Amino acid sequence: MRVSISAFRDALRSYPAIVERKFGLRLKGACWLAGFPYTNCPIEPRKQQAALADGDQALLLDFIGPSMDAGFRIAQLAEPKRLVLSADLAWMLFEAIHDTKIPSDSFEIHYLGRKHLKGVGPVDGYPVFAIGIPEAHTLEDKLAPHPTPPRQEQALEFLRDFLGNESNGLRRPFIVTDPNPNYSAVPEECMAWQKRQMEVEQSTQSVDELREEPPATGKKLVLPSPAI
Repeated sequence: MRVSISAFRDALRSYPAIVERKFGLRLKGACWLAGFPYTNCPIEPRKQQAALADGDQALLLDFIGPSMDAGFRIAQLAEPKRLVLSADLAWMLFEAIHDTKIPSDSFEIHYLGRKHLKGVGPVDGYPVFAIGIPEAHTLEDKLAPHPTPPRQEQALEFLRDFLGNESNGLRRPFIVTDPNPNYSAVPEECMAWQKRQMEVEQSTQSVDELREEPPATGKKLVLPSPAI
């Protein structure tokens, strides 16, 4: 995670001049998380289904869910001088810093406050964080006051409470294969979802078994040939 975000941040710092000179565009970026199959799900476009039926082996997937919606909404807040983060990704970064998995000075994380994002988060706004991009500030930007990064302990406590509150419509992310229990613990509602999925699969399997003809048992009956 640290390597990927650092590489993306460094790209946003190194390439804006090239992109602006070549294409006349300003480079901005945002990072967010999306878990599968819980909360979000992949879908296969109908056009691809038809292509696969014609023998085309190319595999394309689209993704839908609240995390994807949040990511696209958060991306609208991106600016050339800051890399915008979703609340759950900010939580993972602060947890990693707290656990000394990454140095505390690896990222300059700022809190941008709560933003009202359509269809995302609670009614009082979604908390947005951002990583400052070194050397991305213009002379004009340096005249304006810059927000002070929040204390890591306070930010971590706030995000733990926010993501742990079910009324916010969000949940703490998890990675089941991660050795760190902070990341691998599966929320109870996800375990309940998995149990329901297994019950559906078992029910479907039982129906399929009933549809199959049972294997023949006993001795084979040989009928005599009719007399002519």
